[in-house]
Amino acid sequence: MLRMIFLAQAVLYLLLMPALHDYMDLVYKPPLFLSVLVVGSLVAGYVLCSRLHGSRAATAVTARSLSIPDLEPRIIVVVGFAILAVLYAYVSWTNGLLNRRQGSEMMADIYGNLPLIELVILRVYEIAFIPVAVVFFFGRSSLPIRLLVAFILLASLPFMGIEDSRA
Repeated sequence: MLRMIFLAQAVLYLLLMPALHDYMDLVYKPPLFLSVLVVGSLVAGYVLCSRLHGSRAATAVTARSLSIPDLEPRIIVVVGFAILAVLYAYVSWTNGLLNRRQGSEMMADIYGNLPLIELVILRVYEIAFIPVAVVFFFGRSSLPIRLLVAFILLASLPFMGIEDSRA
Protein backbone atom coordinates (compact mmCIF):
# COMPACT_ATOMS: atom_id res chain seq x y z
CA MET A 1 0.00 0.00 0.00
CA LEU A 2 2.80 2.41 0.90
CA ARG A 3 4.51 1.63 -2.40
CA MET A 4 1.41 2.67 -4.29
CA ILE A 5 1.09 5.89 -2.28
CA PHE A 6 4.76 6.69 -2.89
CA LEU A 7 4.39 5.93 -6.61
CA ALA A 8 1.28 8.13 -6.83
CA GLN A 9 3.14 10.98 -5.14
CA ALA A 10 6.10 10.55 -7.50
CA VAL A 11 3.83 10.68 -10.54
CA LEU A 12 1.98 13.69 -9.16
CA TYR A 13 4.99 15.76 -8.10
CA LEU A 14 7.52 14.70 -10.74
CA LEU A 15 5.34 14.33 -13.83
CA LEU A 16 1.89 15.81 -13.55
CA MET A 17 2.62 19.10 -11.76
CA PRO A 18 5.69 20.04 -13.87
CA ALA A 19 3.78 19.15 -17.05
CA LEU A 20 0.84 21.32 -15.98
CA HIS A 21 3.20 24.14 -15.05
CA ASP A 22 4.88 23.78 -18.43
CA TYR A 23 1.48 24.00 -20.09
CA MET A 24 0.52 27.13 -18.12
CA ASP A 25 3.86 28.98 -18.28
CA LEU A 26 5.44 29.08 -21.72
CA VAL A 27 8.86 30.15 -20.39
CA TYR A 28 9.23 27.30 -17.87
CA LYS A 29 10.71 24.12 -19.33
CA PRO A 30 10.91 21.37 -16.68
CA PRO A 31 13.28 18.44 -17.16
CA LEU A 32 10.53 15.89 -17.77
CA PHE A 33 12.98 13.29 -19.10
CA LEU A 34 14.54 12.93 -15.65
CA SER A 35 11.08 12.72 -14.11
CA VAL A 36 10.07 9.96 -16.51
CA LEU A 37 13.34 8.17 -15.71
CA VAL A 38 12.72 8.35 -11.96
CA VAL A 39 9.07 7.25 -12.19
CA GLY A 40 10.04 4.46 -14.62
CA SER A 41 12.69 3.26 -12.18
CA LEU A 42 10.15 3.23 -9.36
CA VAL A 43 7.68 1.24 -11.46
CA ALA A 44 10.41 -1.21 -12.53
CA GLY A 45 11.50 -1.67 -8.92
CA TYR A 46 7.92 -2.20 -7.81
CA VAL A 47 7.26 -4.80 -10.54
CA LEU A 48 10.58 -6.58 -9.91
CA CYS A 49 9.99 -6.66 -6.17
CA SER A 50 6.45 -8.02 -6.54
CA ARG A 51 7.67 -10.75 -8.94
CA LEU A 52 10.48 -11.75 -6.59
CA HIS A 53 8.08 -12.01 -3.68
CA GLY A 54 5.64 -13.90 -5.85
CA SER A 55 8.21 -16.61 -6.72
CA ARG A 56 9.22 -17.11 -3.09
CA ALA A 57 5.69 -16.96 -1.70
CA ALA A 58 5.57 -20.68 -0.94
CA THR A 59 8.76 -20.73 1.12
CA ALA A 60 9.02 -17.26 2.63
CA VAL A 61 7.02 -15.90 5.51
CA THR A 62 5.10 -12.88 4.30
CA ALA A 63 3.45 -10.13 6.26
CA ARG A 64 0.01 -11.50 5.40
CA SER A 65 0.75 -14.82 7.07
CA LEU A 66 1.75 -13.14 10.32
CA SER A 67 -0.97 -12.29 12.77
CA ILE A 68 -0.71 -8.53 13.08
CA PRO A 69 -3.32 -7.00 15.35
CA ASP A 70 -5.44 -4.25 13.87
CA LEU A 71 -5.66 -0.90 15.56
CA GLU A 72 -8.98 -0.56 17.29
CA PRO A 73 -9.38 2.85 18.91
CA ARG A 74 -11.63 3.13 21.93
CA ILE A 75 -14.59 5.45 22.20
CA ILE A 76 -12.93 7.31 25.09
CA VAL A 77 -10.26 8.46 22.62
CA VAL A 78 -12.97 9.94 20.39
CA VAL A 79 -14.55 11.76 23.32
CA GLY A 80 -11.18 13.00 24.55
CA PHE A 81 -10.17 14.15 21.09
CA ALA A 82 -13.51 15.95 20.64
CA ILE A 83 -12.99 17.78 23.94
CA LEU A 84 -9.43 18.61 22.94
CA ALA A 85 -10.68 19.96 19.57
CA VAL A 86 -13.23 22.21 21.30
CA LEU A 87 -10.56 23.48 23.70
CA TYR A 88 -8.21 24.05 20.77
CA ALA A 89 -10.84 26.05 18.90
CA TYR A 90 -11.58 28.12 22.01
CA VAL A 91 -7.92 28.89 22.71
CA SER A 92 -7.26 29.71 19.08
CA TRP A 93 -10.32 31.99 18.88
CA THR A 94 -9.72 33.86 22.14
CA ASN A 95 -6.03 34.53 21.46
CA GLY A 96 -6.50 35.77 17.92
CA LEU A 97 -4.74 32.85 16.26
CA LEU A 98 -7.19 32.53 13.37
CA ASN A 99 -5.00 34.79 11.24
CA ARG A 100 -1.47 33.47 11.65
CA ARG A 101 0.02 35.58 8.89
CA GLN A 102 0.84 38.48 11.14
CA GLY A 103 4.61 38.22 11.07
CA SER A 104 6.98 36.06 13.04
CA GLU A 105 7.66 38.68 15.73
CA MET A 106 3.98 39.23 16.47
CA MET A 107 3.30 35.46 16.50
CA ALA A 108 6.27 34.93 18.83
CA ASP A 109 4.83 37.61 21.11
CA ILE A 110 1.38 35.99 21.08
CA TYR A 111 2.75 32.51 21.76
CA GLY A 112 5.12 33.89 24.39
CA ASN A 113 2.24 35.49 26.30
CA LEU A 114 0.04 32.41 26.28
CA PRO A 115 -0.54 30.67 29.60
CA LEU A 116 1.21 27.30 29.77
CA ILE A 117 -2.01 25.27 29.77
CA GLU A 118 -3.24 27.00 26.61
CA LEU A 119 0.10 26.45 24.91
CA VAL A 120 -0.05 22.77 25.86
CA ILE A 121 -3.56 22.50 24.41
CA LEU A 122 -2.42 24.09 21.14
CA ARG A 123 0.70 21.96 20.77
CA VAL A 124 -0.88 18.65 21.81
CA TYR A 125 -3.74 19.07 19.36
CA GLU A 126 -1.46 20.10 16.49
CA ILE A 127 0.85 17.16 17.15
CA ALA A 128 -2.00 14.64 17.62
CA PHE A 129 -3.97 15.79 14.57
CA ILE A 130 -2.32 13.58 11.92
CA PRO A 131 -1.78 10.45 14.07
CA VAL A 132 -5.40 10.48 15.20
CA ALA A 133 -6.55 10.81 11.60
CA VAL A 134 -4.37 7.89 10.52
CA VAL A 135 -5.46 5.64 13.40
CA PHE A 136 -9.15 6.27 12.87
CA PHE A 137 -9.18 6.08 9.09
CA PHE A 138 -6.90 3.07 8.72
CA GLY A 139 -7.74 1.31 11.96
CA ARG A 140 -10.68 -0.90 12.77
CA SER A 141 -13.39 1.52 13.77
CA SER A 142 -17.02 1.70 12.74
CA LEU A 143 -18.32 4.06 10.09
CA PRO A 144 -20.19 6.40 12.50
CA ILE A 145 -17.04 6.83 14.58
CA ARG A 146 -14.98 7.51 11.45
CA LEU A 147 -17.51 10.12 10.32
CA LEU A 148 -17.50 11.74 13.76
CA VAL A 149 -13.69 11.94 13.79
CA ALA A 150 -13.70 13.28 10.22
CA PHE A 151 -16.19 15.96 11.27
CA ILE A 152 -14.06 16.89 14.29
CA LEU A 153 -10.93 17.11 12.15
CA LEU A 154 -12.59 19.18 9.44
CA ALA A 155 -14.35 21.47 11.90
CA SER A 156 -11.06 22.28 13.61
CA LEU A 157 -9.19 23.18 10.42
CA PRO A 158 -10.30 26.86 10.32
CA PHE A 159 -8.98 27.32 13.86
CA MET A 160 -5.53 26.07 12.83
CA GLY A 161 -4.95 29.21 10.78
CA ILE A 162 -4.58 27.23 7.57
CA GLU A 163 -6.69 29.66 5.54
CA ASP A 164 -4.34 32.59 6.08
CA SER A 165 -1.12 30.71 6.78
CA ARG A 166 1.61 29.98 4.28
CA ALA A 167 1.51 26.36 5.44
